[in-house]
Amino acid sequence: LTALVYLVISYVLYRTYEARVFDRFFYSSVLRGITVGFIVGFILFALIAVLGISFTKHINTTYLLADCMWQIAEQIIGGLVIGFGKLFIFEPHPDMELAD
Repeated sequence: LTALVYLVISYVLYRTYEARVFDRFFYSSVLRGITVGFIVGFILFALIAVLGISFTKHINTTYLLADCMWQIAEQIIGGLVIGFGKLFIFEPHPDMELAD
């Protein structure tokens, strides 16, 4: 079940990364990955926190801040992987092409 959830999160992260709304704000694929990771991480934290608070009696501020930072850090790492993948795999530099 965890693998399925991470596949869904990865899909959402990639589709958000590819959203055209970010085209005019970010020219760097790595910076775009960091920003998209932050956004998706915060939204994911907010959704999980709302569900968690609904089913849990004892949640303190320290737990919420730690969980928020963890979700954001985890999704930023995912965004960096997408950004570096786009930079080095899908957008090769002209000097890296083989000579004919």
